[in-house]
Amino acid sequence: MKQYTGITIWLLSALLTLSAAARTLPGGALIPAGFVLSSPAVTADGTLPKEFTGDGAGVSPPLAWTGAPAGVKSYALIMHHIDAQGVNYSYWVLYNIPARVSNLRRGVTGIGILGFSSRGKHAGYTPPHSKGPGAKTYTLILYALSVPPRLTGLPKLVTQEALLAALQGHILASTEMKVVYTSHIAVTGEGNGPNTMPLLPREAPAQLKLTADQQQQLAELEADVTAKLTKILTTDQLQQLQQMRLFRGDDHGANTPQQPVNLDKATQ
Repeated sequence: MKQYTGITIWLLSALLTLSAAARTLPGGALIPAGFVLSSPAVTADGTLPKEFTGDGAGVSPPLAWTGAPAGVKSYALIMHHIDAQGVNYSYWVLYNIPARVSNLRRGVTGIGILGFSSRGKHAGYTPPHSKGPGAKTYTLILYALSVPPRLTGLPKLVTQEALLAALQGHILASTEMKVVYTSHIAVTGEGNGPNTMPLLPREAPAQLKLTADQQQQLAELEADVTAKLTKILTTDQLQQLQQMRLFRGDDHGANTPQQPVNLDKATQ
């Protein structure tokens, strides 16, 4: 599928928001203020609990909204993230939410139609993994619509971009909520904090003399292997590997030196 940059998605969202802000209800009445999206599970500082991420159960968070304008016929929801390179990824696309609905329960199913998540490459909710250092911000946007969006093709292939295009001219109001998550597994294994887990040694044993080029290649290999492991294994599995000493690293983030191996004795 065509890859859209974060700038493209931002422009589309901004145009839709401005369109909704300038709209009035039939008869010239202004749209009531106070359309608010919230979640009882998100903390006061906006932190998304682990339960709703790839480090936890990976279910969708509960949501609720108030202050919707009159005349709403349907709602649409998008959750997305723009990475450091400016590329947009959708994590949750849900549309045709009935007008009578004002909340979505934890791990909701059977309400609305699920669209395509570009991050998870499937139709449904993709839990954030927040790879790389630092906290990542994810934005949830709820649209109140005057008519349900008209979309063609298979619902499971409806992308964020296709949905935004179908919403143009039909938005009564929109509201957004930002959530933040920091992964509990460090991709590079660097650091000594509680959110890091060194999987591979940062330094070769003293008995092994490496050139600068070899050290650089070893560091690149470490980053590549660790990144792949964190994608296919759970936190518990990574901890088990660490305890089995398949990958070195003590509980404080320091490297455990490897003892020299006597190959003659090892083959006896």
